Amino acid sequence: MLLAMPEKVQNALVENIQFPKRMGQPDEFASLCIHITQNVYINGETIRLDGGIRMPAR
Repeated sequence: MLLAMPEKVQNALVENIQFPKRMGQPDEFASLCIHITQNVYINGETIRLDGGIRMPAR
């Protein structure tokens, strides 16, 4: 969804990402989904996959 935004907007968002300084990749999300479904010990946890980004106030 964010990759459809103008490059200027994407660059501004990347500046707020703590680590790594880039947008996430679909395969990273898919990898987490696979891990969640295969790990029987995960129970009701919220897992953030956002590089620590926080959307700034307008």
